[in-house]
Amino acid sequence: MNQHFAALMKDLFALAGADEAECFEEDVALLSVNGFDISLTFLEGADQILASTVVSELPAGSLHKLQARLLEGNVFFQETQGFTLGAREDTGVVLQAVLPCAVLDASALAALVSNLAAVAEHWRGVCEELADSQPEEEATPFSVGGTDMLWI
Repeated sequence: MNQHFAALMKDLFALAGADEAECFEEDVALLSVNGFDISLTFLEGADQILASTVVSELPAGSLHKLQARLLEGNVFFQETQGFTLGAREDTGVVLQAVLPCAVLDASALAALVSNLAAVAEHWRGVCEELADSQPEEEATPFSVGGTDMLWI
């Protein structure tokens, strides 16, 4: 176990008034912030911390709209505060960040976790809006120069 990460988690849990024994195991810490389960994972070879949370299940019938919104957010840093969004069938919509462990202290990490939860709440709302929207029409394939393409 990385000693810096362990000390950082101990300080973070003390700052938050949480019992570290309930939240911390090996190189992973779990926190619950505003209804989001946030995972802090120490990435051994990189000396970095991966902070992540599941935002929402994938909205049925709106996958292309969701992918477009996530791409727009990631590419142009719109409504993400620099966090990265992803979508997978097995996890749903995920929000995450990777930061160097050596430059973090407990208060900086607490601010990061708080911001992650706030951005996750915003994107949960986006996913709910998309889930409530009209189902998408099926994408229509077309051919250019003999190559099949999908118009989305």
